[in-house]
Amino acid sequence: MAAVFTTSGAFFLTDLLVAGTTATVWAIGFGSGTTTEAASDLDLENRATEGTVIATSTGEQAGASDTAEWIGTVTINRGSGFSVEEAALFWDSTGTASKMLIRGTHTTVAAATDDQIRYTFRLQQT
Repeated sequence: MAAVFTTSGAFFLTDLLVAGTTATVWAIGFGSGTTTEAASDLDLENRATEGTVIATSTGEQAGASDTAEWIGTVTINRGSGFSVEEAALFWDSTGTASKMLIRGTHTTVAAATDDQIRYTFRLQQT
C-alpha cells in the first residue's frame, strides 16, 4: 500500500517531542477513497460507516529502534459490494479528522459482511 506521512502528523510528532503531548490510543480507519494520498490530507476520502478500530502499538521493533508499528484488523459490517481502497492511522480512539498521522491507498479489495482486513502501519526514521 502506498502511504504518506501527513502534515498534521508531522505537527503532532513535533508536539510529542517539544511539548510533551501524549497519545495513549491509536485508531485505524478505512474507506473507499481512491485519490492519491498527499501530505495535506486531513481525513479519509470516503470513510466506511463501520468507523475505526483501536490499533495495537508494538512500539519499537527488535533490532530496529528507529521503527514504530501499529496493527489493526477492520471488520466489514455490510452486504457485498463494498470496495475497500484506503486506510489511515489516527492518534485518537475515534479517528477524528485532522488527527491523521498516515494515510494510504491500495488495490481494491471487494468486501462482504464479516470480511476482515488487517492493516499494519510502520513509521521508520531513515
